[in-house]
Amino acid sequence: NNGKFGIIHRNGNKITQAVYDDIDYYYDGMIRVLKDRKYGFVNTTGTEVIPCIFEYTKYFCKGVCPVEDASGLWGLIDRKGKYIMEPKYDGITEFTDDRASVSINMKSGFIDLSGKEITELKYENYTLFNNGLAAVNDGLHWGVIDVSGKEIVPVEYYDIEFPEAQTILAYYVQDETTLYSLFDRTGKPLCENGMEDITYLGNSLYRVGNNELAGMIDRNGKQILPAEYSNIGLFHQNVSIVEKDNQSGIINT
Repeated sequence: NNGKFGIIHRNGNKITQAVYDDIDYYYDGMIRVLKDRKYGFVNTTGTEVIPCIFEYTKYFCKGVCPVEDASGLWGLIDRKGKYIMEPKYDGITEFTDDRASVSINMKSGFIDLSGKEITELKYENYTLFNNGLAAVNDGLHWGVIDVSGKEIVPVEYYDIEFPEAQTILAYYVQDETTLYSLFDRTGKPLCENGMEDITYLGNSLYRVGNNELAGMIDRNGKQILPAEYSNIGLFHQNVSIVEKDNQSGIINT
């Protein structure tokens, strides 16, 4: 109405008046609203439980929300709008796996839902937590931390990938050759470090090889095929084409 928005129930009953410049999605029992260029929150009954006083906010997660104050600093509030962590960071991301990244002077670390720092602010790049793990970068190299902040894969790799929830694939370059390492989600090596080939084939199976010969292991590091194949293809519909001694065959999972 006149460029303003309100909220109605699906049965048509009015929940709020049309007084907001924008209304966001419903998250964790709260709805973010914008009024006079400031953000606040209403609950599902339409009560503005947190006034529109913030420069910007993220979304609530388990009763906690990152907010930016008028000075440009970020803190955490509860459902009543009370600070559980006073603004002190240059930025705070959304929470994933109950962890958020925070930054000061271009250095980043992570906090939990209480605002406690689980890592030092020493990283220059990162990924948000997913399945209890996050990749972190010191400006040159990548590693992996768990939700306690422990570096389970040291920050010494060229790049990090997560082929599936249970594994971590890391690689680095040595003498212009790319070498690979595979870890489980606790940081335990699943095969010899510095392999010339580690490829996720699907079905929780991996091709691992050196010197142009490859074998196959599962995501627990158990050997499924010995390292005597010239190629092991990706699995499609639970089968893979393999090559050995100039002959081809088909294996299943």
